Amino acid sequence: MNTFATRPLFGLACSFALPLFAAVACSSSSSNDDVSADQAATDASSALCEALQKCAPLLVQITYGDVDACKSRSKVGFQPALSANGTSLTASQLESCAQDLGGATCEKLVGHDLPASCQTKPGTLTDGAACGTDQQCQNRLCRKDATAACGTCSKLGAAGDACTANEECDYGLGCTSGVCSAFVTAGNPCDTNHACNPTLVCKSGTCGTPGEAGEACEPPTSLASTCNLVEGLFCGANRICAQLQYAGPGEPCGLVDGRGVGCSGAGTCRTTGGLSGTCQAPAADGSACSATGPSCTSPARCVGNVCKIDDPTACK
Repeated sequence: MNTFATRPLFGLACSFALPLFAAVACSSSSSNDDVSADQAATDASSALCEALQKCAPLLVQITYGDVDACKSRSKVGFQPALSANGTSLTASQLESCAQDLGGATCEKLVGHDLPASCQTKPGTLTDGAACGTDQQCQNRLCRKDATAACGTCSKLGAAGDACTANEECDYGLGCTSGVCSAFVTAGNPCDTNHACNPTLVCKSGTCGTPGEAGEACEPPTSLASTCNLVEGLFCGANRICAQLQYAGPGEPCGLVDGRGVGCSGAGTCRTTGGLSGTCQAPAADGSACSATGPSCTSPARCVGNVCKIDDPTACK
């Protein structure tokens, strides 16, 4: 999730295709052509976070802590993509995307099917060239390791192509069992090779509406259940959908007294065995991090065991 700020809107889907959004942010400028880079980044970050709060509030809570933190951190992530070598992203496009998010449904937004204005446009760099963001690449994908500052230009996967994450697949597709494929819609068959749209769950082999608080669920004590996970619901030991609770640094997390407790604001639940542990605060930008914690707050990523915000201008 640490690359969440720009890539959900322009190529990344995060864990839910997470792209996500149905926001309501409008520019204060008279036209998109007149908007400044700073204003466009402000509007886009507001649109992104309001949409996330509407369609997948769990992600706002665990990634940022609250909507205001989401907006300030997301803005930081948009700005580098506007100045990268060969980038196709402009302030005008970013502003158009911010305005168009409000008309999109959660089904499309969390299903990696963004409005056209939010989709990555081809950059000028050819496949194999060093890159830091998707917008630099002709084939719209900057493929990089999770802990690498830079990557190489590649192409978004078509249906049937191999993948490791949703963001490697073209719009309208997700990565299921290592293959790019369309999400299954309500009422149709689902299994490990045919994933439901993230707004749905697979119940007895058919995609359907997820369970809300107080409804029966399967399996117990699992986040991968029939409960509405994007709303922050999990299946408790009593097999009833319950609201996931959130904890801060130093507080218990995991399975606590039969309740699911997650760490807020990019915290890491450090366990010593078993299903419970203690929340560890995320590392500040420029501070030490690791795969086991502390983590970084998006858009910073753990690169070389240090929390760093990607600088695509340095990828050459």
